[in-house]
Amino acid sequence: MPRRQRAVRYIWIAVSVLAAIGVAAATRRVLVLYQPGIFEGKYPPAAALDMGFAKHAGLTLVHIVPGALFFLLAPLQFVPSIRAKHLRLHRWLGRILVVSGLVIGVSSLVMSFTMNIGGVKRRLPYSGFCSCSV
Repeated sequence: MPRRQRAVRYIWIAVSVLAAIGVAAATRRVLVLYQPGIFEGKYPPAAALDMGFAKHAGLTLVHIVPGALFFLLAPLQFVPSIRAKHLRLHRWLGRILVVSGLVIGVSSLVMSFTMNIGGVKRRLPYSGFCSCSV
């Protein structure tokens, strides 16, 4: 197998694994919201995180459902045969991705101001560069 084909195959494997991780994380969050007794975290940090998202279940769903859709559909935009043979599908997938990306972005901005899940330091701008111990 030529070197370029091998590299493309490795990239597709990596994209598939990362998309599966994203969809699995979104699925777990939905399951925790609807069946908290069964799927919630058993350790204190995970349980606190789950409770924080449960307080804002609607906003969480508005964020993660389009996110899962984005993870599923975005790789299809890069399939050459879809672009070449199914141009209308390619364009509709692109439109769906743009709309879901806007919903994800707006909901993440709203979440950053309404949900204090990570503590005060997570809400501070440039908190990664802050040397204070909050």
